[in-house]
Amino acid sequence: MTTTQQHYSPFDCLVVAEQTPAGLLQKESQEVEVLLVLEIELRASDEPLVPLNEKHHVDVAKSNLPWKDRTPQLMMQLTTHRTVFWSETASKQRQGRYLHHSQLLQLNTESAGGLFQKSPKLILQTAAMGELCLVFGAAKKRDECFSAYQKVVSRRGWETPTLNTIQTAPRRRVGLDALLTSDTRRHEHAAQLAETAFQGDAELLLKEAQGLVQIIQHYVATLERQHEFSNAQDKETQQLVGMLQHMGMTSALTPNDTQLARELTDFVRPHLTAQHPVMTLTDVYCLYNRARATHLLSPDDFRAAAEQCHSLQLGISVATLPSGLVVLQNDQYADPVHLQERLTQLLHDHALASLTALDVSRYWRISAVLAMEQLKLVERSGSWVRDETLESLRFYPNRYFCA
Repeated sequence: MTTTQQHYSPFDCLVVAEQTPAGLLQKESQEVEVLLVLEIELRASDEPLVPLNEKHHVDVAKSNLPWKDRTPQLMMQLTTHRTVFWSETASKQRQGRYLHHSQLLQLNTESAGGLFQKSPKLILQTAAMGELCLVFGAAKKRDECFSAYQKVVSRRGWETPTLNTIQTAPRRRVGLDALLTSDTRRHEHAAQLAETAFQGDAELLLKEAQGLVQIIQHYVATLERQHEFSNAQDKETQQLVGMLQHMGMTSALTPNDTQLARELTDFVRPHLTAQHPVMTLTDVYCLYNRARATHLLSPDDFRAAAEQCHSLQLGISVATLPSGLVVLQNDQYADPVHLQERLTQLLHDHALASLTALDVSRYWRISAVLAMEQLKLVERSGSWVRDETLESLRFYPNRYFCA
């Protein structure tokens, strides 16, 4: 919904989902994403439903608007616990509302008039909202979603007990207890890996990833050549695409850059603070892939996702410095005035009269190349001046500028 709301629809009657700072779904414990459908239409019966606000109460203002029984152009995210629908405004602000799978009573596809014709609709019988209809653009996507729904409902992951519900545990864990313990340790290891990724050797990781990048480029070229001759995919091509998706090689698979941009923002923005608002894009790429472990991204996919962050107004953006160095920066602290204040504070903290690129690199723990670019930036603004000698290149605050 990209215009001012003049009515309310089934989307407004779902429960509002909590979001991360980047606009992603705040998942529940042990909740995993199963399927993502980029465009879908949500329909309900002709009888008006009750709209809900962010506090899960009746939205009186919307209930006075006319009722429309369908909501087009939604993105659907199917998880083990919920079906989440996403709506995006013209200002790129997202709102998510969900239907919990505990509310599902029955699931089936809608039969069409013809004998062999398949209607791209999925019917959900729910306890609270009655019958809901999901309309897809193609029958193939509908069938894929129906299959995923059947697996999710049969496994009933939202009812899986956690370790907190187990009162006693033997010294040697077996059966379900052992599986839950292993799963919890795996999640803790992934969280620890994401936390320690910024402490690793990015250059070493990039060197080790060169062989994998070459494989990615080879398979991408193969799939693109096949796509030029025919849009249809044979069985072998589908298997190849599946392998690439499992390994995280998504360059030839038309990835959802918007979703990936929000995941990247959630990962890197807490580290782009007022004290360290800039990182080179190469370092972020290595650290992000290190945190993803086996689900690696190709450089093209990562660059495309990073460049989406500014248009989505996520608070970070890609910038190319005059030397050609590409960085990822926190927009809140990217102005030269803030950089000038940080450099001045650095002088006072360490009782220095001037700074070199090595000084800034050592105290701020950034690369010497990035440190030099930061110093040149304040020099171009006129707030700092340089003193170039045979010994070194030093930068001083411009006292005439400050006066």
